[in-house]
Amino acid sequence: MRIVVFCCENSAYQAARQSRLPAEVDLIRLPCGGRVEVLHLLRAFEGGADGVLVLTCQEDNCQSLHGSARARHRVEYAKEILKEIGIDPERLQWHPVTSNMGPRFQKIVADMVEGLKLASA
Repeated sequence: MRIVVFCCENSAYQAARQSRLPAEVDLIRLPCGGRVEVLHLLRAFEGGADGVLVLTCQEDNCQSLHGSARARHRVEYAKEILKEIGIDPERLQWHPVTSNMGPRFQKIVADMVEGLKLASA
């Protein structure tokens, strides 16, 4: 199982550094969550990811003003595409995570792993 996690370097990436990540997690550091493109999300699945997470700042606390909202909208759009091509859209998720939320980061990843295991059973 492989999970790709796109992380804002100002928030989620800092939280990831406080967490113990499973070996199946590929962490991708972004200067801002809003820099993630729909193509990046789809290519992660094309490259064999079982699940993809986009973890950004809280929308009202984004250093790039609208980066988190932009990321959330792109995830929503990519989920529509996934549904059209027959991939469970729940395999792609967006969550806000602040820099001091290491345990929340770890729980989001663990929940994704557990959900994927249940879906494949």
